[in-house]
Amino acid sequence: MKVSIITPTWKRPKGLARAVACVEAQTHKDIEHLIVHDGREPMHYGKAGVSFKNDRVHEWCLDRNHDDVGVTPLNHARKEATGDLIMVLGDDNEISPDHVESLAALFEKEENLGFAFSFGVIKDAAKDEIICNLSAQRPAYEQIDLGQLIIRREVDARFGPWVYTRYSYDWDRVDLMLRAGVPYKTTMKYTFCFTKGWKE
Repeated sequence: MKVSIITPTWKRPKGLARAVACVEAQTHKDIEHLIVHDGREPMHYGKAGVSFKNDRVHEWCLDRNHDDVGVTPLNHARKEATGDLIMVLGDDNEISPDHVESLAALFEKEENLGFAFSFGVIKDAAKDEIICNLSAQRPAYEQIDLGQLIIRREVDARFGPWVYTRYSYDWDRVDLMLRAGVPYKTTMKYTFCFTKGWKE
């Protein structure tokens, strides 16, 4: 199955470089990487050392910064995505090389599956140590991060644009799917890492 990976970014060249490297390292090869800069800045971050090794990377730069925690660039990329599945990889996240493959395999086995997620960890940037696990076997608020999710694109489209609500926009999307009875599964594999306090 083809997977569209979306990375909203703005003024985080090192974070973007890390996200690009994570995508390029994936063992699942049918991937397109959609990068959307939330405001005018140099494409490809050439001077920051970010380079794209293949033509599966597509990049856009929005006219201005929307200051909405990445929702506008995310929605822009959703319209451009051509994959069977979509996921969002923030420029402050990391995924292991088997992250996409292990999640996509769940959809290969069950054609009615709407979304899937991995386990993960939160790491403290200053101490460079894990401070907690993200390991809910049932999706739970504050126990599932955006980068842990893969959603069937046609299922995601049913719920319209992503918005930032009383939760965060990742959990809002999960909450909508759960209330609609969308089937889900987890790999229970720790393939995701969010670094708290990570800076350029």
